[in-house]
Amino acid sequence: MTGLVDSAIGRSRMVLAVLICALIAGVATYIALPKESDPDIPVPILSVFVSLEGVSPEDAERLLIRPIEQELESLEAMTDYRSVALEGGAMVIAEFEVSFDVDSAKTEVREKVDMAKRFFPVDAREPVIEEFNAALFPILVVNVFGQAPQRGMDRLARDLQDELESLDGVLEAKIRGSQDEVLEIIVDPARLDSYNISYDEIALAVSANNQLVPAGSIDTGEGRFSVKVPGLIKSAEDALSLPVRSEGDAVITVRDVATVRRTYKDRSNYARFNGRPAVSLEIVKRTGANILQTAEDVRRVAEAHKARWPSSVDYEINSDTSILIGDQLKQLEGSIIIAVLLVMIVCIAALGLRSATMVGIAIPSSFMLGALLLGAFGYTINMMVMFGMIISVGILVDGAIVVVEYADRKMAEGLDRTEAYAMAGKRMFWPVVASSATTLAAFVPFLFWDTIPGKFMSYLPITLIFVLTSSLFMALIFLPVIGSVFGGRPGGSDEKLAALSGAEGNPEDMGGMIGQYARLTRELISRPFMVTGGAIFVVGAIFFVFSLTEQKSELFLDTEPDQAFVIVRAQGSLSAAEEFEIVRRAERAILNLKGVKGYTLKSGQEGEGPNPGDGLNGAPNDMIGQILVDLNANDGVHDGRESLREVTAALEKVPALFFEVQAREMGPPASKDIDVIVSSDNDAARTEVARRIRVQLNSMDDLKDIEDTLPLPGIEQRLQIDRAQAAKFGVDVRQVGAAVQLLTNGVLVGRYRPDDANDE
Repeated sequence: MTGLVDSAIGRSRMVLAVLICALIAGVATYIALPKESDPDIPVPILSVFVSLEGVSPEDAERLLIRPIEQELESLEAMTDYRSVALEGGAMVIAEFEVSFDVDSAKTEVREKVDMAKRFFPVDAREPVIEEFNAALFPILVVNVFGQAPQRGMDRLARDLQDELESLDGVLEAKIRGSQDEVLEIIVDPARLDSYNISYDEIALAVSANNQLVPAGSIDTGEGRFSVKVPGLIKSAEDALSLPVRSEGDAVITVRDVATVRRTYKDRSNYARFNGRPAVSLEIVKRTGANILQTAEDVRRVAEAHKARWPSSVDYEINSDTSILIGDQLKQLEGSIIIAVLLVMIVCIAALGLRSATMVGIAIPSSFMLGALLLGAFGYTINMMVMFGMIISVGILVDGAIVVVEYADRKMAEGLDRTEAYAMAGKRMFWPVVASSATTLAAFVPFLFWDTIPGKFMSYLPITLIFVLTSSLFMALIFLPVIGSVFGGRPGGSDEKLAALSGAEGNPEDMGGMIGQYARLTRELISRPFMVTGGAIFVVGAIFFVFSLTEQKSELFLDTEPDQAFVIVRAQGSLSAAEEFEIVRRAERAILNLKGVKGYTLKSGQEGEGPNPGDGLNGAPNDMIGQILVDLNANDGVHDGRESLREVTAALEKVPALFFEVQAREMGPPASKDIDVIVSSDNDAARTEVARRIRVQLNSMDDLKDIEDTLPLPGIEQRLQIDRAQAAKFGVDVRQVGAAVQLLTNGVLVGRYRPDDANDE
């Protein structure tokens, strides 16, 4: 292995050219690498959601959850699963081993769900299978607000959504606070009765006449022509003119028994920004995308759209994590620069300017080579990578210092610089390798920590491995070559270096700190038992003093928060408007706080699919709304922790408000500190035991933010149908159910896309 040093010095021009090219590539790679706050680690969780409009939680468990569970139980890689029955659907959460292959696991889950679909009701929608990813949280929120009709605001927001989702770095732009449009057919029961027409006839007439039929093609022998039968509804007038029944020359149309209007579905969710009604777009970036570039592209697109909007409509961006990440990266880069300068000062004081310059070359060079390796293996620049680089600053110079110092000593003894650096590289080769290996040995166990925090922390040893490996090449290959070309005699005299080496003198005879250190070392070596006993006593005393005080344990760094979630909770049969009003009470409490820089409010259901308050992803089961608060922090005036306490104190003053305040977590995703699971086949007994446990937990003062998945209280109306009596009137359960559905949510009879809209 030491022959590499002679080979490199013999080809110094080629080696220097390789180094320069590698450094340029490293700088370019560092600039191009995606920048993130936390490492993007795979979370071994897949969710299966099945929507069935109108189904109760009890029926969802029997009709949707059990068939899926029976099929998923045979999956070998699955370690655990849990299910949640909801109003209007059900969800099954499958957890796998941390080392799982997400693509193969998703394929296996889809196959099992397809087998379970044969037991679903015919009205159940296609199951949605998604992987849980910590990177799927919004990186920023674009709030559109102003003086404009609801339809106009929605249209502007949806146009902006379409262009934002076309950006390379944007995975999804979720709209909050908008309403879905519908073409509503309002039936007049008296007219239906006078014409003796049923609801089913109208529904059948609309669905049957809202079709695009590809009727095939005609081959005339001289050409082939496709034939279509266009019959799609394109306007309200088309719906009004649809025939329902004909008798002779008389035709009864929808116009005769109903009115048609273009309107919105009943509002089920609300969004506000800094006290004003708004339509919010939550921007989710793609995995591996550069968050800084993506946020800049979003701002550019939003600004271009604003130029085309009416003057009464504006937008504002809040909860922009790219600003936080940019500041963090700048602080970490600044910390690295300061660390490099401190190391250089120490090296100059100990080795002299020329030797310290040689050592200083190794620091940025090792970083750039390490960045080149990070890019080659597909890693990103994030908080853990930057911490790893900071830790490595004081470690990576060890090998360079040893090689340069040895070469200086040999030059002082009379060797020329080529021979001196060649000898330094060969003599110090294995000691430097062993020193780096023992350093890395302390971090290697992180690579085998097979948990989510372990995957998160693995970026630290990976960064150290890349940077220290680069420093080895710098110290043992590139530095000897650089020294053989640019190296020179040290600033000190030959006599001092000779005395320091011990070859031609005695370090104890030197003056200054070096001589004092040499004499102190001699005295300590002459008293081995006393020194060993003293070291043991000091270590024991440190452990003893440390154990006297209670220490706080944290999974990850307790950093000053910049953002926080205010989760508003309530139970009972509340309407969407009532839920919104409760959340607004929390909004009014924090509206004018000095510690709050801005906020985005959302309440109610977010359309089809699992909602924030479904007991999943850390959200309470009884959550009715959420306020994402931007705190004043790191501005030299406010403290994020104090701002968070200010928000909590203001909310506690609101009577009868149940809430949680959670600072946005930094580090690996984590759930509650303690989970208590009550399992039994007896529903009543399970519920009773869970209630008793909850009462006991509520009485403990040192616990907070307690959540459970107990059935939420509420009022349920049930219609008991007398089938025999219904048969006398010529109706069945399906017809009665359809009539009731007309009175509640209405019946979906078809979809169409107007010329002035992008959505159905």
